[in-house]
Amino acid sequence: MLRGLKVDLKSRSMRIEATFSRTRKGDVYRHNSLVNGQWWPLQICLVRDGAHNDMQGGISSKTDQGAWSIVLSAGNRESGGVYPNIDEGDVLHYCGTDAKQPDGAVTENTKRMIESYQLKKPVRVFRSSKAPNK
Repeated sequence: MLRGLKVDLKSRSMRIEATFSRTRKGDVYRHNSLVNGQWWPLQICLVRDGAHNDMQGGISSKTDQGAWSIVLSAGNRESGGVYPNIDEGDVLHYCGTDAKQPDGAVTENTKRMIESYQLKKPVRVFRSSKAPNK
């Protein structure tokens, strides 16, 4: 499960080994050779296997290309999180990220989610084990 990862016990951090040759990019649409029902113990494993491109962020995206994937975590307010995400199984209400700007503008990654919606591009969804069950 943790193949290709280097653990630094002193700093309590983890990274993908530079010499690990089986790493894939996650900046592609559709399944990217992944299978429904696959699971990963940590978000860094999603990055290593080309499922998601961000080690910590919930939205993996690029300007003018939209978003490729999202991680739905314990973000809803009922679970004590900050984002009121709603997971109804086949339907998700994903709130993106707070802008932290006085004018209420959305962040770049949230703009990419909107862009994917407008371009009708598919977005891979990963549910965290910390996400509430509905």
